[in-house]
Amino acid sequence: MLTLSGETEQGKLRLKVPNLVMQGMFVERVRRMMLPNPVIRDRGVDAAKRVYQFGEIEPFCRFVEEVFFAVFSNRDYVQITEHERHTKPMNLS
Repeated sequence: MLTLSGETEQGKLRLKVPNLVMQGMFVERVRRMMLPNPVIRDRGVDAAKRVYQFGEIEPFCRFVEEVFFAVFSNRDYVQITEHERHTKPMNLS
């Protein structure tokens, strides 16, 4: 769950977790459970910042693909479009 918190220096909308209770109970727990390695977790944070600060989604998609969807083989990617490559695995999870 996210809420609007203002604008970035580039005039883009800034999103945040609405309160500390939600952040502590859910977001941090899930993040640490899914990304126990702090180095990988920091890479994900950096990729997410690139999305909401500059609108660059490719680094985030690459991160998700490398970390969460590493189980897919190249055969899984043969007949899908670029858009499907990034969205179908997320829909399946």
